[in-house]
Amino acid sequence: MEIDGIPALASDTDLQKIKPINSKKLLAYINYYITYTVNFVNRFSSVNEERLEEVTTRLQKLEVAMAVLEAKLSSVPGLENVTADSQDQPTVQQQQSTVQQQQSTIQQQQSTATEGLQQDNIQQSEGDFIALKDDARYKKFFSMLRVGIPNQAIKLKMTVEGLDPAMLDFSPDDPAPDGGVRDEDDFGSVDGNNSADNFSD
Repeated sequence: MEIDGIPALASDTDLQKIKPINSKKLLAYINYYITYTVNFVNRFSSVNEERLEEVTTRLQKLEVAMAVLEAKLSSVPGLENVTADSQDQPTVQQQQSTVQQQQSTIQQQQSTATEGLQQDNIQQSEGDFIALKDDARYKKFFSMLRVGIPNQAIKLKMTVEGLDPAMLDFSPDDPAPDGGVRDEDDFGSVDGNNSADNFSD
């Protein structure tokens, strides 16, 4: 009886009547199996040993590189007590504090510059004091501000006439820049209410 060309034993086969396998063939099969297995194990062990040697060589190179790096770092003054455990977080905090300090410095510089400009405008004329509200150039604009015309509209008109719109932010009683201009000068006397009416038209 055969299954797919391979001899098979039926359930009712008498095993005592079957011929035994040739001992020489059986011994040859066992010897081949043992030889093949031993060769496979030898090749496997040799390959693993080679890979372990490569890994060991790489680790030794890394250790040498680390030793050289440590020697270089130790030669730098000021790094003897530096530790690597708490470097990242303090560095971020230091950067944030540096940015905040820079921002505060810029704000202080801007405020100092603004105060300097204000003081220059105020101190330009000590002997001949003319208030902004009495200056012929700015008198009409402060009158417009008193009658309720929007601040931005007045500043725009001042810019068109070639005047500094920042003067409108000062107090009307502050000294006028450049010594001020009286009503009898070239600018002439201007009625504030009429100017406001003309502007609104």
